[in-house]
Amino acid sequence: MSDALVEAAGLWEKARIAETGNMDSGNQLRATLGRAATLAASELADPILVARVQTLQENLSQDEKDRRILARLEDIHFEKVARPDGVDHWRTAYEAAFADYGLPISEFLSGAAREEQFEETARRIAASPIRDRLVAALDDCAQSIELCQRLLPIARRVEEKNPWRLQYFDARIRNDVAALLRLGRQPEALTQPPSMIVSVAETLRVTGHDNLSAARLLREAQLLYPADVGIVRRLALVIVFSDGEYRARDELIGLSRTALAARPDDHDRFVHARLAT
Repeated sequence: MSDALVEAAGLWEKARIAETGNMDSGNQLRATLGRAATLAASELADPILVARVQTLQENLSQDEKDRRILARLEDIHFEKVARPDGVDHWRTAYEAAFADYGLPISEFLSGAAREEQFEETARRIAASPIRDRLVAALDDCAQSIELCQRLLPIARRVEEKNPWRLQYFDARIRNDVAALLRLGRQPEALTQPPSMIVSVAETLRVTGHDNLSAARLLREAQLLYPADVGIVRRLALVIVFSDGEYRARDELIGLSRTALAARPDDHDRFVHARLAT
């Protein structure tokens, strides 16, 4: 049993650093833990070793749960960037993803949440190993003043010790356009999760009518996250809706190809149409 646990511990480290969707390490770890669990069922098993097996099993279960929601949040964010008019659809999708993760936000979306629910949900998100992505998903879901006031107090509680994010969520809740534009032009904006960067850029473009700052932020973000399709798609749309020097046709073609390679079955026909002109 000790040998099985040593092997399981090594596989656990591989599983943790494996990219999302790479299940090889996870499958090996499950098999090894299965052998260890069988040995743990023996009457002669050391209670300490049995507890370690149980802990590894719980960790694996949580890790797989984290991976599943990360994939779902990425898909929802991509769909929202590609089809921002489908408000009811992606809001429902976010609600379902959070609920499956054990964070039901229905009462927050409806405005019926109690104060203690804000505190408990913020505490659970803050304790999650994927807290940044969960906070960014809340931000991505809150794309109206009403939803900002209902959802973002959760994010604000999670980020009370992060000055930039605290100011950002305060500004989103108050709909303080001047503060949002100022924050969007600060270097800290680039240190946020990709979906939050897209949200900041959209604030610059739509609310501030500042395509130049939005494009600059997204171009710099693409250097940091070259494989993030949400950033690629939003940058392409910023270029499409821009005029004059911002309308870089060659860059747009390159972005379109990048997005098409990443999502060959779901590429934005609007971008293709503009490329044909």
